[in-house]
Amino acid sequence: MRGWPGAVALSVLLVLGACARDVGFSDDHLADFAERLSSDDFQGRESGSRFSRRAARLLEEHYRQAGLVPAFGNSYLQPFGFEAGVEAGASSIAWTHDEREIVFENAVPMPLSRPGEAEGPLIYGGMCIDAPDRDDFAGLDVRNRIVLCLRYGPGGKENETYAREITFQHKFKAISERGAAGVVFLGTSDSPGARAEAFSRVSFSPGPIAVFLDAPAFFDEIDFLEEDEQRLLRGEPSEHRGALLGRLRVRSDFRTAFHLGTNVGAYLRPFRSDQRLIVLGAHLDHLGPGYFSSLGEADQIHNGADDNASGTALVLGMGLALRSWDSGHSEAPPGVGSEHWPDDFNVLFLHFDGEERGLLGSRRFVGSRYFAPQQTVAMLNYDMVGRLRPDKGLALQGADTAGSQWREVIQIAYDRAGLKQAEDPDAFPLRLIPGGYGPSDHSSFYEKGVPVAFFFTGSHPQYHTPDDDFDLLNTDGMARIGVMAFSMIDQLSASGLRLSFVRAREEPRRSAFEFRVRLGILPAYDSTDADEGLLVAGVREDAPIRATGIRAGDVIVRIGDKQISNIYDLMDFLGDATTARPYRIVFKRGDQTIESETMLMAAP
Repeated sequence: MRGWPGAVALSVLLVLGACARDVGFSDDHLADFAERLSSDDFQGRESGSRFSRRAARLLEEHYRQAGLVPAFGNSYLQPFGFEAGVEAGASSIAWTHDEREIVFENAVPMPLSRPGEAEGPLIYGGMCIDAPDRDDFAGLDVRNRIVLCLRYGPGGKENETYAREITFQHKFKAISERGAAGVVFLGTSDSPGARAEAFSRVSFSPGPIAVFLDAPAFFDEIDFLEEDEQRLLRGEPSEHRGALLGRLRVRSDFRTAFHLGTNVGAYLRPFRSDQRLIVLGAHLDHLGPGYFSSLGEADQIHNGADDNASGTALVLGMGLALRSWDSGHSEAPPGVGSEHWPDDFNVLFLHFDGEERGLLGSRRFVGSRYFAPQQTVAMLNYDMVGRLRPDKGLALQGADTAGSQWREVIQIAYDRAGLKQAEDPDAFPLRLIPGGYGPSDHSSFYEKGVPVAFFFTGSHPQYHTPDDDFDLLNTDGMARIGVMAFSMIDQLSASGLRLSFVRAREEPRRSAFEFRVRLGILPAYDSTDADEGLLVAGVREDAPIRATGIRAGDVIVRIGDKQISNIYDLMDFLGDATTARPYRIVFKRGDQTIESETMLMAAP
């Protein structure tokens, strides 16, 4: 990761923009754009922050220098306001215990119900799990009381069995239904603290007053608490659940925060009402310091190189290259076979803010007077296109959102992009995902009846963490995806085709996008035989790997081409793997070595 001083970064970007009319399209250009946008200079481009607006202004300057046409009247920018979660006020806890009052001024308000105050006896609820096979509230009367809840559940936050039940929201719902006056979610030194800013929505509904407290003093004051937490994490029952721990007064104070988002848009040519229009889109925002949606450690810069400096750079690079060619300053970009596109054809390049907060920028655009749905032939969306890998290949959603000609256009473009390798025909496969609704901005266009194509090179361990940095990008892969896009646009331009929109019969589950790929085993994390392989503690009932005959006590030593010595090797393998193909697996059972083949599974 390399950060540039602001003045230097600005001058470099302006020079690149000024020279854009004289350059073609290459991975070097894409690398320059992506590296700048994912540098520390932009502080992670949090949705609606001054840093996302800085990125928007730099994109605007590129398009202006290259001579593209403003998309919003005389402006390249479309500002919009939105609710952005919570601004915390003064929240506190006063706990009376053993005839002493302890005051905590660092309580974090949880916007799960309206702000306010509550007072009552403090009752210990353990981990407050309410699940079909477990009820931590059985036999407890929490009415008009304050409930003390520990973080997570048995096995910690990685236990898939209680993935839903360990969330703040689910625990709060269970406590609310039982008539409690308030809840204190208690953090420890081993768990990350909660922040009010992590909540994207604010509730002003009635319910228990809720706060989070990262307070070791509770563990110091309550003798059994630390030992009981460890017992609960191991899945053992608590001997102290329901214990009364004095009296507590809690105050939660918060208000709705508002941010200013900025979309960026530019036309290849002056816009006319008789034109057929292709939209190329990518979101420009990311998580900033990671207070909302981070899967890593918050309060660190989340540079979002893949998500989504990669897509932003690709759309910008395609815009500058097409403008340079269309105005006669350079040769046609790779994938464009036409000498000139007809005058009734145009391309709109869009960059959306607020995607990470819920597709806010794209929804703002399609709800505005600048959206021309009857003229829009298709929308091509690029979100996380920077990590093209041989096994995962390229995922594309939307092939069934138009007639059969759309699928033909996609396949021809994929073939022309050079993604198929003669020496390895199974590398870089094109994986078509059903439906048109997905976790990115194309969904907003699909809702309005526009055929879509969503390009995505797959998730990875750095997704939504501070480690999503530029040095992990495959810029050659980005350029190949750009070639595929050029070919799709060229085919639509030359043919004069107007795609017929089709509402897809099947919509994907989240698992279709493979945000997390799994083997389907329960590893023995405490195994002392780390150098011998990965010891299996159990196998999921629904996992494809069960067909191999693997069972608890076996030791996995290889998957695909990856030697497996420990859990970290398995995680490295899964980061680049896919559910679309089988993998060779080798495991040991005593002195016996067993070799088989298995498919992987995705998280639901």
